[in-house]
Amino acid sequence: MGTSITHIPERLDRAIRQPWQMRAMAILDALILNLLILAGARVINGEYPVAKVGDDEQTIGFAQVIIVTVLAGLVAWGLLALLERATARAATIWTAIAVAVFLLSMLGPLGSGVGTSSKVVLALMHIAAAVTIIPLMRRSARIGS
Repeated sequence: MGTSITHIPERLDRAIRQPWQMRAMAILDALILNLLILAGARVINGEYPVAKVGDDEQTIGFAQVIIVTVLAGLVAWGLLALLERATARAATIWTAIAVAVFLLSMLGPLGSGVGTSSKVVLALMHIAAAVTIIPLMRRSARIGS
């Protein structure tokens, strides 16, 4: 018989035995999604998104997306690891912090994106990172316990 979508999380948990595997997968998934969004935006708009940084306008290319996505994922991983050592409620506390940071991070693309298309693309990349990193890293906390 076929596998229903409701069985996917259980199968994922069984397939991934170590928290570091799920956390690495979360970062890789977020990176791939963000690169696909950036490439798609480039094809559709004919240009990369632009953000205002101070008085300058900065074009957001592949290198910036790779660095920022991986760095954000590693910071999330590090915070979760620290919380796991400090409290039994690490997953709950980490999730609250991660959601708050995500919501605050949305001020960046919405406030500094130059033009509507840049704002949309940058916001989509923030959302893509959050919807992959937050649930997968939270699930990894259960695998480790």
